[in-house]
Amino acid sequence: MVCLPKFQNILSHSELRLTTIATEYQILKSAIKKHGQDMHRIVDVVTKRFEDEAEKMEHESMTELKNHISETRRSIEEMHSLIEENKRLMLSNDVGKALSYDADIERYRKGKQEIRALVPDFKRVSLTTDELCCLFGSLKTPEKEGFIEKNIIKDTGKEILPRVAKEFLLMPSISATIDSGSDHVQRVCCQETDEVWVSGNGSVITRVDMEGNVREILHTSSGYVPHDLDVTEPGELLYCDSTEKTVNVVQNGKQRAFLQYQNWRPMGIAVTVAGEIIVSLYSDLEGCSKVIKYCLGRNEEQGQETLSLERLQPKLRKVIQYDERGVCGIDIDFADKLWIGEVDSGKIKVVEYLQLADE
Repeated sequence: MVCLPKFQNILSHSELRLTTIATEYQILKSAIKKHGQDMHRIVDVVTKRFEDEAEKMEHESMTELKNHISETRRSIEEMHSLIEENKRLMLSNDVGKALSYDADIERYRKGKQEIRALVPDFKRVSLTTDELCCLFGSLKTPEKEGFIEKNIIKDTGKEILPRVAKEFLLMPSISATIDSGSDHVQRVCCQETDEVWVSGNGSVITRVDMEGNVREILHTSSGYVPHDLDVTEPGELLYCDSTEKTVNVVQNGKQRAFLQYQNWRPMGIAVTVAGEIIVSLYSDLEGCSKVIKYCLGRNEEQGQETLSLERLQPKLRKVIQYDERGVCGIDIDFADKLWIGEVDSGKIKVVEYLQLADE
């Protein structure tokens, strides 16, 4: 049979693999054990560091308290001496000496400030077994590796590296809680990693940092609620003003209309990794929705990136037309795929044909 040599070859390779896989697993288990020992050593080093810091703080507190006790005792002894001297002076009946005597007790009238020697609290960080496993490492076979290592996309004459996909935590944790100053938060978008833009049910859009400090406050040009927010790579805020049928851009505290529509209301906006801008629109007259993509141009004279109204002509086929159900929200993931939420159907559609790569 023609297939016999092929099966014999497969058998030979499988038997050879059987003899080597046990050794490889032994190496794997040894590596895990060694990593565990290394982690134990790191924990010991961290524990010793905290113990040394606590020892240092204890020494400083004890020294300060002992000095305070010594000074207080010395003051008490001086006060006893003054009392005895006053008694002797009163018994002597020497009027001249009594009139010229200066007890120098003013320095004791205010009393001595008490030192509060406080012991610091140790704030423990509790980790579950699953969280500790995530910190320890992971086991993944090469065939099931699901990370994007490199995917260069060419667009507008430059190469763009997409965001790197990361593992999800088994147990999400809240790193910060920020007071937005709004009763009803409706839209949030990140300004780099330490600030966010927030809008509520009013015309105010606020930029706050991770401590809740207000960095900037602005109002929509129409005075009504912004339907959506997003930030470009250079840090420019974009927001949808469906009342004026505009997408506005905020640069250095100044805002202007970036996109103007006649019969369409901008309802959602998203900025891609490549810097392109996707806008979802709704028409009251036609009772339908669509999604259009625009590009980010470069101002050669000023040598900086600016928003361009130039529409990508080769990609006009990528306009998505919807029926009366409409679009309630859009967003872009790390692979530049467009996620669209539909109003009435309750469904989310991932639109891969809006990727940046030319088809």
